[in-house]
Amino acid sequence: MHKKSVLIWNITFVLDSSLANAGDKALLHSIVGSFRGSESSKNIDLAILVHEKEFINKYYPSIRCNETKGLINKLRVFAYIKKCDYFVFGGGEGFQNVSSSIFLFLNLLPGYIALLLGKKIICYGSGVGQEFELVGLGKYLTGFLLRRAKLITLRDNKSAEALISMKVNPEIVHAGADPALLIDKRDINEEIKRYGARTGLRQKTICIAPRLLHFYTNKNIIEKICSLLPIDTRIRFRLIPQRFFKRKSKLVADLAYIADDLIKKFHREIVFLPMYSGRISPHDEVLCAEIKAKMKYGDHATIAKSDLTIFRIIEILKECDLAIAMPLHTLILSALYGTPIIAINYQTKGRRFMDSIGQRKNSFYLRDILQKIQKKEILDRARTILAEPVKIRSELKGYVTREQKRAEQNFHLVENYIAPHEKK
Repeated sequence: MHKKSVLIWNITFVLDSSLANAGDKALLHSIVGSFRGSESSKNIDLAILVHEKEFINKYYPSIRCNETKGLINKLRVFAYIKKCDYFVFGGGEGFQNVSSSIFLFLNLLPGYIALLLGKKIICYGSGVGQEFELVGLGKYLTGFLLRRAKLITLRDNKSAEALISMKVNPEIVHAGADPALLIDKRDINEEIKRYGARTGLRQKTICIAPRLLHFYTNKNIIEKICSLLPIDTRIRFRLIPQRFFKRKSKLVADLAYIADDLIKKFHREIVFLPMYSGRISPHDEVLCAEIKAKMKYGDHATIAKSDLTIFRIIEILKECDLAIAMPLHTLILSALYGTPIIAINYQTKGRRFMDSIGQRKNSFYLRDILQKIQKKEILDRARTILAEPVKIRSELKGYVTREQKRAEQNFHLVENYIAPHEKK
């Protein structure tokens, strides 16, 4: 019987050769793991579009990679897509143009190639930017492409509402939960046992996972052109107004203040967790070092390595009493393993997740770097959480279990569409 050829695409898989974004590592592990463990796996030929296959071959040797590094391989993208039966947008907040105007176009381009080649287009557990996060031509191109998709599963209700407002057929749009919630805990535990527990964390530790907040500049033609570049490039060459750098110093000082207060008043150690250190990122490990250097009690803080596998990241989060995080997948992985969380959301995707697990009271939203971090409110929430950890963990477990079921439903919808005759 002919195997159904499934080609998975995610923008960061191509742009970051080492998959340095821990959130993408989590998505890769869970999406591929779901397909591998499905009843229809024997009838699915799974492949993934990547910039460079070295990282994936090392940690996921059984995955077939279609490499795009180099001009010749980039031209082969047409051939890769032509050979597939189903082109899948796999997770992530790929449908947004808030971080860089060029990001969305790069993400949509392979989808448009698939459309021209007559391939069936599917979205699996994707996220869609809200309000100002998806605007202009990018919003039009997203709607035009996804109105021609065969099946769309999304990671939250707001993403579904956004697509329906773009006149995407509601019958093909299904709201669920993030695929990373389906990471196989048995697989993770076996991996941790295999390599041994080596976090180096001391008792009573709080994790802080920072991320450099965005700075939105579209006031004139120069700023619009600059917004085409990744944030890291704009910062490096100072293509952002000076007030950004002043506010960055304030951001570092505020996070250092929070860390110091947690050490002094709650007698906790701090571990800073860089979740993104790729070549298109603002380098979380640099921000972590700047915060630690600004602290009064920096000798009670450590910085985790920036190249950790998803297994090591989970191992750290499992051992913490609390995680105060800005990146979405730090929140997801912490909640998945029962670690209470406080979110400092730099995009609406984090706020949407926190709402879905009943944690709005522990969720703070900052649209960009010009807004102030609510230090007192964050520390008050930390005090409440640390005072009643059992209650918080129990509450979290109930919500996460519900969201896992929604994530499973997303996968089964995709699986049933690709290989319905394999399901019993």
